[in-house]
Amino acid sequence: MKNFFFLKFSIAVVFVAVFGSFAVAQNINMPHTGTATYTAGVDFTPGTSIFYDEGGSAASYTNSANSTVMICPATPECAEQTPGTVSLTFTAFDVELSCNNCTPWDAVGINGDANAANNGVYSSTIATPYTTATNCPAVNPASAALNALKAATGGVTKIMTANKVFTSAPGGCLTVIFGSDNVVSRPGWAATMNAVAPSGTCGGGGAVECLLVCSGDQNVTLAGGECTYTVPNLVTMAGPCLDGSV
Repeated sequence: MKNFFFLKFSIAVVFVAVFGSFAVAQNINMPHTGTATYTAGVDFTPGTSIFYDEGGSAASYTNSANSTVMICPATPECAEQTPGTVSLTFTAFDVELSCNNCTPWDAVGINGDANAANNGVYSSTIATPYTTATNCPAVNPASAALNALKAATGGVTKIMTANKVFTSAPGGCLTVIFGSDNVVSRPGWAATMNAVAPSGTCGGGGAVECLLVCSGDQNVTLAGGECTYTVPNLVTMAGPCLDGSV
């Protein structure tokens, strides 16, 4: 069992009704290297699945890790639906200690949060003796992506607080980046994966019908000796009609 820097001993499990029928319920481990994408309701069950470092629930992550994961909401079924969101709640977090004004040894980067202030590079705590380039590496040895994210979000390492929540913008994914150096590994992290499904009814749910609109009464004058008249198509369509026939 992992001994985390902080740990929430009870996790409230919230089920989103729309995902209730999915038999996914699997946990997700961060890969050691490379990239991966996980979608709500397809690869994980919102409110049930846990996102771990590569060591899973019992082991620590390993050295020289360099990986990126995208966690995405379910795809809307039609353009009329409002896009969904995904969220991560970090219930446990313990990576190798970092420092404030330079790039960390081991860290997790989060991007895609609807609140831009939450995006950035996170460590367990700040190792206060190490505040200069002399005592702290200028760049993360494993991940150029972490370095770029840190530069784009103020240039400082942030502290991951207990039960910190990250939520994507509607229709957007959360991007998680992890990099570790070649010495010292820690227990890593655990984060509850949740999501809000796309909402709304496709096709208007029958509330909007195809309407036939007549142009009104028509006066017809027949020429002398004529007894027949072909009435033109004076009916037009309005609304989501399936085809152009009347």
